[in-house]
Amino acid sequence: MKELTFAPGLILALSLATACGKQSDSPGKSQTNESVPLKSELAGETERLLIADGQGQVVRVFDIAEGAVISNFPTSGAASVYTGSSGRFAYAVQSTANQVSIVDGSLVFEDHGDHQHYDKYDPILLDSPLTGNNPIHFVVHDNLAAAFFDNDGEALILDENSLLAAERVTVRIKTSMPHHGVAVPFAGSILVSRAEVLPGSPRATPVGVDVYTGEGALTGESFGPCVSLHGEAARSKELAFGCDDGVLVVSAADDGFESIKLLNPISPDGTKRRVGTLAAHDAVPYFVGNFGAGFYAEIDAKSGTFTPVAAPLDYAQFMFSKDGSRLLFLGKDGQLAVVDTVTRELLHKSLMTAAATGVDYGARDPKMAAGKKFIYITHPANGELIVFSLATLKEVERFKLAGEPTKLTVLSFPI
Repeated sequence: MKELTFAPGLILALSLATACGKQSDSPGKSQTNESVPLKSELAGETERLLIADGQGQVVRVFDIAEGAVISNFPTSGAASVYTGSSGRFAYAVQSTANQVSIVDGSLVFEDHGDHQHYDKYDPILLDSPLTGNNPIHFVVHDNLAAAFFDNDGEALILDENSLLAAERVTVRIKTSMPHHGVAVPFAGSILVSRAEVLPGSPRATPVGVDVYTGEGALTGESFGPCVSLHGEAARSKELAFGCDDGVLVVSAADDGFESIKLLNPISPDGTKRRVGTLAAHDAVPYFVGNFGAGFYAEIDAKSGTFTPVAAPLDYAQFMFSKDGSRLLFLGKDGQLAVVDTVTRELLHKSLMTAAATGVDYGARDPKMAAGKKFIYITHPANGELIVFSLATLKEVERFKLAGEPTKLTVLSFPI
């Protein structure tokens, strides 16, 4: 596929020019289909993936229907990748290079009221990455993207709707001191970790959450304590944070916010554990958190319960399916497990990849991402992308990729 570069406004103009008439071979439109996969169920798919390489400084855009990489974009460092709220834009967070690159996946959706248009164009690496000192946590919610720069103690909030405008809409929030923190756009506000230097600590520790307006001003609302805050997940009206002694859940109320702290239970095996990674879905009434080897946690703020659950395997990664009906686990041994979120029944478990090695803190291990119909899994050791069907619970295809494919995220039309 030919790679073309457009000014931010030009690709939108091209889409509008062709959307309501006969389609022409307009510049930038994806016309080639050189590597159609053998499996017919993929031929009509519209999803794309942004895949980071475990060794090379590159991210690649893979088109599912074409069964091929259609764009390669250079990065300045190893990247973690995330999809924005619209499904069109993806972000490559390069902690060691102090920047966040932005990729337009060029899946263009237009709603004309009585009809809609869906167009696919060549992906673009946008000019002007987000910059700051040591970005690590990156959160997308409510059409906003929030990068937290640990060594600055600063959050940068980006309005994704402004990415194709003449000027981006951003807000910077400076906290009291550098720390390993996070910022979360939530219910019209920005919730940001609060740091303190605790006795005997060599560096600042996140100990709670402060509330800022969408314009970056402190509101005076504050929640905690939540010492060693790490891990967050948001639903429509609830936002959970992992703490050393439990999980803090902040809820949107009629006037501001309210919170509840659910303390860590003793693990069924008698060991002390905590939640440091969380997942949420609006269709599921509970949050899911990691809870050590062999267990995960269900956290239900409304019922006030924090329940350890036996995991189907020793997992390296977990997430909800796009519709929330399944809980997905990728095991350290390379197995994939699929659990029903209502019955908690194990629906499937099978070996997908080689075992994780833990090299570079797991950054070069197999990773998974959930699409609308499929689970996508990278196999870095073999240079493969694996496609697994949630409908049939069977592997669909394996694609050979260059380099060492690792972290990945799904680009898609909004509906």
